[in-house]
Amino acid sequence: GEGAAEAKDSLSAKATQTAVKGGDVQRGVNASDLPFVFECPQTDAELDELLAPTTGSETLLREMLHRLLANYHAKLKEENRSKLSTIGLLLLKRLQRAATQATRLKELAPITSAIYSIAQQMPQVMAQHIQSRLLAASDAWRRKLTRSSSSSKAGDDGDFDGDDDGGGEDGGVAGLSEAAAREHCPLQPTALALIALCAEIYPLTDYRHPVLTPCALFVGQVLAQRSAPSTRLGVRRCIFLCACALKLTREAKRWMPELSWALLLLSQKTMTSACKLTKSETHVAPAQPKPLSFASLLSTHASPNGKNGALSSAVDEAAAVYNLLQATVRLYSDLPSITEVLSAHRVALSKVKEQRLPPALRALHSRTQLQLQRVAANGQARRLPLRLQRVAPVPLKQFNPVFDEEFQPDKSMDPDRERAAMQRLNRKVKKEKKGAVRELRKDAAFLSAQRNAARDKTSAYLEARGKRALQLLEEQEHSYKSQKREKRSIAKLL
Repeated sequence: GEGAAEAKDSLSAKATQTAVKGGDVQRGVNASDLPFVFECPQTDAELDELLAPTTGSETLLREMLHRLLANYHAKLKEENRSKLSTIGLLLLKRLQRAATQATRLKELAPITSAIYSIAQQMPQVMAQHIQSRLLAASDAWRRKLTRSSSSSKAGDDGDFDGDDDGGGEDGGVAGLSEAAAREHCPLQPTALALIALCAEIYPLTDYRHPVLTPCALFVGQVLAQRSAPSTRLGVRRCIFLCACALKLTREAKRWMPELSWALLLLSQKTMTSACKLTKSETHVAPAQPKPLSFASLLSTHASPNGKNGALSSAVDEAAAVYNLLQATVRLYSDLPSITEVLSAHRVALSKVKEQRLPPALRALHSRTQLQLQRVAANGQARRLPLRLQRVAPVPLKQFNPVFDEEFQPDKSMDPDRERAAMQRLNRKVKKEKKGAVRELRKDAAFLSAQRNAARDKTSAYLEARGKRALQLLEEQEHSYKSQKREKRSIAKLL
């Protein structure tokens, strides 16, 4: 069939025919036409040129990114690590650029999968890239928040209760004065896409995470603004940010007070807008609300088509806030302070007359009110009055002697016969070991006595032999001296 979507990026000269296959727009290019071996892109322009044949086709883009990561896998060559780091940074930038163009929103899912694959291979490097992009988004939001309202007029998103004209991306900025500080400053789609990416590729249950922790702090700062968004586009972006905050806290059940505050402001804003619908306008409202898409966060899609489009947009936004509020109440229903947490929401819902709401919102309003009442009542019922001595007194341990008339010292009373047999064998082994040690001591003493006797006998023999030799020497010396005396005496006589 003939394709109905238009791609913004130009394709190569051979891609001239258009076909629709599996929901993707293809221009005469299939997976077999994509290259398998190519140079690693180093700049945004080189990456755009490499992915140009896949424009409009999510399947081809996913296949091309798969080949790109397979060619430069970190385990193939050591030098691929630096190239893969560059690819990850380029994909992050492309993701943020695609988030600002409605015709390129199909690229978000394949790029997210590719970034997840790179994060698995090089978690530290990819975390640093994402941290730097988050810091840049935070700095841009702070600059926009503190910019003077006189220098940048709030014309981005149009008036909430009137018809929207789209406007530019930099409108709705709060100034430095006290009045301007009350203006809500929403995030741009680039930052929203980055926050959604963090919630998709990283584990949400870690107590501290190098990426999710600063991301959650950034989300909390944006949601903690004192006023509700003043434009429909700001409301939709705030709703999306609340959904991301709920996803960041759902798995670990962390309490984020900024989320509750933002939902309170959004519910008051959307319900007030829905109640302002006249009776004639209510009849043209849709019977069932539709879920909001990421494309509705862009300024190019901010303007509804006529009055019916404005009413449909208001109903969809209010339904999204109701659903988020219900999910938040289910998440925090076990909190001890859930009654106080829901008190402001219950008051806000009680001030809304159900009959003034469009028919598509009445059932949601009733269910949300009943859920809040039920959860608050359950939280109140779980509370117990405080008592000074709440712990029951511990009885004193009794040391009464236990006598067994049939006690046998040689028989184990253990009911577990296998354990008793093991204990008996252990005792026998211990007894045999002590006997063996005793016999070894006796043998050692006997051998020591024998060695001492042999040593004494040898010493006595050597000592006797030495004395005998000395005796012989002394006898010889005596004979020699005696003969010498006799010789001198004979010489005197002659």
